[in-house]
Amino acid sequence: MVVKPSPSARSSGSIFSFALAVLLAALTLIPSLGPVGARGALAQAAAVEDNTATVTPADALVYTSINLDTKSSQFTLAADLLKRAGLTQEVDSATSMSASEQEAIDAVTGGYAAFILTSLSPEILDSLDTAPADLTTAASDPTALAEGGVPSGFAVILQSPDPDAAMAELMKDIESSSDAGTAKVVKDTYEGVEITSVPATSSDEPGTAIARVGDFVVLATLPEDIHPIIDTQKGTAKSLADSDELSSVKDELNAEWLAFGLVNGPGMLDAIEAAGTSTADEIPASTKAQLEAVTGFVFWADQPGFRMDTISIASEQAATPVATPAVKGDLASKVPADSLIFANGMNINQYGVLDAIGLVFAQALVGSDMSMATPTSMGDQEAAIYAQAASILGFNLKTDFIDQLNGEYGFALSASDLTSGSPKIDAIFVTDTVNAQKVTDVASKISFILAAAIDGDMMSSREVGGSTVTTLNLGDASTPLKVEYGVVDGQLLIGVNDGIDTYVSGPANPLSDSPLYMDTLAQLPGDPTGISFVNLEQIVPLVAEAESALGGASSVDASPDCAKFATQAEAQAAYDEDSFTNFDLDQDFDGKACEDFFVSATAEASPTAAPMSGLRSVGMVSYEKDGHQATSTIILIVEQ
Repeated sequence: MVVKPSPSARSSGSIFSFALAVLLAALTLIPSLGPVGARGALAQAAAVEDNTATVTPADALVYTSINLDTKSSQFTLAADLLKRAGLTQEVDSATSMSASEQEAIDAVTGGYAAFILTSLSPEILDSLDTAPADLTTAASDPTALAEGGVPSGFAVILQSPDPDAAMAELMKDIESSSDAGTAKVVKDTYEGVEITSVPATSSDEPGTAIARVGDFVVLATLPEDIHPIIDTQKGTAKSLADSDELSSVKDELNAEWLAFGLVNGPGMLDAIEAAGTSTADEIPASTKAQLEAVTGFVFWADQPGFRMDTISIASEQAATPVATPAVKGDLASKVPADSLIFANGMNINQYGVLDAIGLVFAQALVGSDMSMATPTSMGDQEAAIYAQAASILGFNLKTDFIDQLNGEYGFALSASDLTSGSPKIDAIFVTDTVNAQKVTDVASKISFILAAAIDGDMMSSREVGGSTVTTLNLGDASTPLKVEYGVVDGQLLIGVNDGIDTYVSGPANPLSDSPLYMDTLAQLPGDPTGISFVNLEQIVPLVAEAESALGGASSVDASPDCAKFATQAEAQAAYDEDSFTNFDLDQDFDGKACEDFFVSATAEASPTAAPMSGLRSVGMVSYEKDGHQATSTIILIVEQ
């Protein structure tokens, strides 16, 4: 996340990126707003209502509103969560800023900021050729926008308690550029609203447009991108606030949030078709199915931790999806309790990921290029490539393998002693199969191909559960590493080291009995169709241990020269005034002077948790809610 704008971010043509950086920084300012206890009274103040949807066009493709109301209960609770997680010091360091930057933050906090996409620019459409599954990410990532390169079609709607102050702050860059003669400032009027803009000077310096629209300040790359918002505010275009889509997703999601968003999938598909490109036909079926729904999401603070929930409401034109059965849940009893990562779901062959990987492999094998294929021949072209590859492999990668991987699947990874001379890593991937014999035949043919290509000493086979498992010995005496695969009891098993043996025989201490795993799932909806679990209690210490062993630990910022100053603020002022002479005041090069020196001096009076020590786990489940596809995620944090 871009938090502290660089000097170049204040140059001409980049006010839009600077504004985005300022707005995003407000989300990370929670710890610096004062002690949670001292702010308790503020949380009782009437919540500021988010009105950004009232000036957002109803047909907007993406709408994301960020809560900047620092007096809200969500900000108060988020501050508490960051403190419990052991992240307060890190966020304080990341948000270190000058007085002028703090003034900019103060001008925009207190309300909401909405990022909207009203049209698909050529830049976004071009991205579909290489990564169609990233459509919604490319269209709705404000963090990436804050780094520059903002395509057309985007706008930011700022709802500030003092729009005059916000407008004045954001106009400073345009005024300074004009005074310096480095930018051409243009003023236009649309429907009685004045729009001030600076045309783009290069691809690295995108254009900027800003306007006061009623009680809102609106920023965009081009003046034309502000026009739909003006039309909506004037009442000549329907607003998102009056749409059924917005009310439908809001009814299904938590009412209080730090961020709320909506992705208009059907609108995106219509925009792709209207663009006259072939991209709509090239989008994988799984991704296209997602875009045939309106998806809403909320990121919010809850007592157990931070949550992220989504709901997808399919359009009337979308095909009725086949209901996905809930996972049995017994895979967690077959992997060890110390698993760092665990995933459990249904029908892995339906996600499109295996299809994409398989097609790339088949194309490379036969030297085929699908870039010239017409949309109507796309399916036939894929089938032809798989058929050509089958003549070389001896099996059809699509029909004999990928299509057979249906039913329940799971993955688990455990690791220990990573910094020792003998690190230990075990992993297992397992999936049910439609036709176990077909998959067994494929595994046998793969073994035959490998036997002809590698040293014979590296490959062997053994019997597990009455079936043959192939073993590839890829390590050495100091670091043993073996990869195994085979079909056992109707399931395809792919393991690393002891992964298969542990799964087949059952671990002494299974993940299903882990208190952390059970605590995490207890916070999420039941009857899930998919489960993901990350054990942060184990991963965080492993990462810290690895950083320490590799010499990657952060430098201690406690120069003896810091003793010349009574407070960190005085040291910071001296550093900001002359960083060249006082460079030693910032030994970890993060822009904040003497932070560890003064933290150490007050450690006993104000103890803080070790960095990230309060993070327990991340859990996510997919499930069906009122007939709609939904997900729920929690970052579980230790209780006080």
